[in-house]
This record gives sequence, structure tokens and C-alpha cells, in this order.
Amino acid sequence: MGEWRTTDRTAPSVAEGALVGERALAELLALGGRALPLLRRWTASDPACGVARLTLATCDSLGDAALKEQLVVAHRDAQTAGEREASLVYGVFLFSHRQYRLTADHLAAHFVRWPADEVAGLMLGAFHACGDPVYRAYGDALVEEQTASAGPDNWAWVSWLAAIRAEQGRIQEAYELAGQALALNPRSGVAVHALAHTEHERGTGHDAVVLLDSWLTSDPQAAQSRHLNRHADGQPPLVFHHRDIRDRIVGQIRALTQPADPVGSLPEHLVYRDILTALPTLAARITLALTDPGFPGTEEALRSRWLLHHPAVCVITHEELAGPGRGGTIHARAQALTRLLTAISHPDPAAVPTAPPPAAPGAEDLAIGTGRALFTPAHERLLDRHHSH
Repeated sequence: MGEWRTTDRTAPSVAEGALVGERALAELLALGGRALPLLRRWTASDPACGVARLTLATCDSLGDAALKEQLVVAHRDAQTAGEREASLVYGVFLFSHRQYRLTADHLAAHFVRWPADEVAGLMLGAFHACGDPVYRAYGDALVEEQTASAGPDNWAWVSWLAAIRAEQGRIQEAYELAGQALALNPRSGVAVHALAHTEHERGTGHDAVVLLDSWLTSDPQAAQSRHLNRHADGQPPLVFHHRDIRDRIVGQIRALTQPADPVGSLPEHLVYRDILTALPTLAARITLALTDPGFPGTEEALRSRWLLHHPAVCVITHEELAGPGRGGTIHARAQALTRLLTAISHPDPAAVPTAPPPAAPGAEDLAIGTGRALFTPAHERLLDRHHSH
């Protein structure tokens, strides 16, 4: 990336603007603390650049109305800039509107035409945000494929693959990939985060603290500085999302008995789909879910109950997050989101969205009490017997 030097002018020239754009994207890819001012200068130097405008708009904590206005302008400008730019802007448009499944589908097609596109890589989180294990697995495989296409000297893609391997629990691979990325670019925030996770798993606490302290000292405004400080302190945030077990069980039953696509291809899900659909009534299905220890989600729910009581855990309940459209309240949702943003060291804990959560297919199952109303007294006794220890 070229080095840009400030001048007395309000906006850089086009040539200088190109260098600013390169630096801005490099900072953004690295999660660096200098990305936002560079993005502002890039947009000022080339107001018609849709990618610059949209990247800035999604990073600049704009309100909904201002963000929508910038998205429209950026999409219009990108149409004349070329097919790649138009595709990128459309992807960011979907991503910023939390249309994660559509974003993931769009990215898959985008990478076919423009392999290893680093700007598109900034939206890879869409695959995990779908909440679908099939999309998650596909996204992980896509990162591996694109990293191979980019080559071993592309620090951004090597960093993303290191992060994926850390999440998969493939610690040694993640450790080696993170080291490789940091050797190429010592400022890669994605790589240093992956390395922090691997050091935690490997038990090499002192080395991790030295590394993180050095990294944070050189860029204290980095996008994930608070989170990395928690790693350095040995106290990563613990957040537990809890939902009433009755609502969760009925929601799981409905998900498993839908057509195959929403269920996905997990073998145990397909097995229980066949078992559940063979039962004549919803009441019989609830009885099975309460009494079968192998029912999907049961073991995880039982093993995680201690999180409800641990003082170091930030507990966020589904009932709090539901909002007024699903049986909750605006006040409870705002309080819960504020606690969540504080717990994860969000750069702006006050940035709580005021709008209710967007409607989505199957959203009726997210309403408070949907399962509770379907439990009979016999079900309540089974719940007490099998799930209250």
C-alpha cells in the first residue's frame, strides 16, 4: 500500500485519493483505528465512488435515515463504475440491512466472478450470521477456497482462515496461520484476535499478554481494542442467551418438522425429523422432547444452566430481547441491548437500536409464551422431573 502524506488542501487530489483509498481499505481489513478518518478522506476525494461512500456509511454510526440516503446514492454511483463495484455495493446494501442469507448467496456468486476479492471478504460474517449450520459450513469452506486462490502472501485472506480455524477448534492450524498473517502484516487485527484465542487454548498466557499489549500500544483505537484487552487480562466476556425452555422446545419441534431445507443436513436433525413426523400430535412430540435426553438441544441446555447463576456471566434473556411485537417491551429490550453492548466492549455502548427487530420467516415462533401455552399439566410435571435438577 502506498504512503499518503497530508497537505494543506481540504481534500486530496485524485491520485492522492487513490492512495488514501488503498490505505483506508488496508486499515479496514486490519480492523485498525485509523480506518474511519481515511475512509472520510477517500470519500471526499472521490464523491462518485460508490464503494468508498458505502463503506464509509456503514462504518460511521449513521442514523437509519442518513444511512438509507447514502446507500441509495452509493448504489446509483456504482452502476456507472463497473460490474464489480456494483456487485460490491449491492452486497453491502444487503449486509447493512441484515439480509444475511441473501448476502451469503450474493457473495458466493460474487467470488465466482472475482475470486479472493478482499472488499467482499469484509462481509464474510453473513454466513455465520444466518444462524444456519449449512450456511456456516459453506462459508467456512468458501474462506478456505478463496484463501487458496489468493495465495499464501495475502495477509487478509490468511487472517480470515486463521479466524475460521480458531472457531473450529483447530488450534494448531489457527496458530500457524495467524503467525503467517502477522509476519506479512503485523497490524492484522483479525490475525491477532485469532492468535489470542489460540494462545488461550494452548495455555501460553504470558506470551499472549506480551503480544497483545504490544499490539494495542501501537494502535489503541483499533476496532477491537476493548475485546483484546479482555484477552490480555485473561477475562474474555461471557454472554449467555437464555430462553424459556418450553418456548425453546416447541420452537425446536417446529423447526425440525418443517420441510428439509430449513432443517439442514445434520444427521441427528434428520433422524428426529422422521421420529417427530411419525407422532400423531404436538402433545406427543412435546412429551418425546421432554423425556428423550438425545433430543437436539437438550444436552446443551442442561450443561449450560450454570451460566444463569455465575456472577461473571452477562445473561440476556429472549424475553427481554423480544420487543413489543413479540410480547416484550421496548424498555426491557433497550436495557438488555445496553447490557450486551457493555459486556462485549462495543465501541459505543449507547448505540442501542431503537427500531424493533426486523420481521423474518418463522418469526411467529419467536414470540414470548408460544410454547408455554401448549404445555399441559402433564408436560409441566415432566419438565420438573427431567429439567429442573
